[in-house]
Amino acid sequence: MGDSKDSRYRINDTAWMEDWPVGYVVSTVLEPADQIPPFDYLLVGLGRAQEQYDMATFRMIRAGGSTDADAALRSNLFTLVGAITVAGGHIEAEMKRIIIQAEENRGAAFVDVDETWTGLERRLEAISASGGPLADEIGTALAWAKRRRIKDVRDDAVHSAWCLYDVGSVQRSRFRRRASGEIHAEQLSAYMSHVPKMFAYAARLANIGTWPTAVLPPCPDLEPQARVTITVTG
Repeated sequence: MGDSKDSRYRINDTAWMEDWPVGYVVSTVLEPADQIPPFDYLLVGLGRAQEQYDMATFRMIRAGGSTDADAALRSNLFTLVGAITVAGGHIEAEMKRIIIQAEENRGAAFVDVDETWTGLERRLEAISASGGPLADEIGTALAWAKRRRIKDVRDDAVHSAWCLYDVGSVQRSRFRRRASGEIHAEQLSAYMSHVPKMFAYAARLANIGTWPTAVLPPCPDLEPQARVTITVTG
């Protein structure tokens, strides 16, 4: 993804700016500076509707259209966010299974535990505090997830506006409720390191109690499905 000495992200040819209205060249440096290269961009469209500006809300486009590097970043980004989202879905499903078992409600279905992630965690915390048969396992799993910021990783992946262009890092804007925007940037490898933890948490929860399970046949000769390619214009 580049390094802090990479000059590809700095403006050294301004000819393309003639196609745009008056703007301001901005140089951005993000931490950690030894891992994320600084990059330049032309800021246009100021002064039309706002007196103050939140950098996290700015649109970002590529003059001349997307590059091969942008397409590669998007492919990696979609894999990253998709993996975290899939793992998050499994985690929520496992939390619901545990709640139904731990509360010993044999007639309950998932619709009866239709809660947000936060709501599910609160019910699990209450079960853990009650000292029931699964209490210790639940408490241990919740503490494991909290230390590894599992919920934060999932929320950041799902609720961020991710940059679709290669700026030397994977960059996202996050808009928390009743708060100003935040800009975060890391190398792809740093974000990808969270994925195994997400699936590990789902597996940890799946080992708590028992639940009906469908087992697929081996199918050793099954042909893989075609690889999907997603094209984003811009």
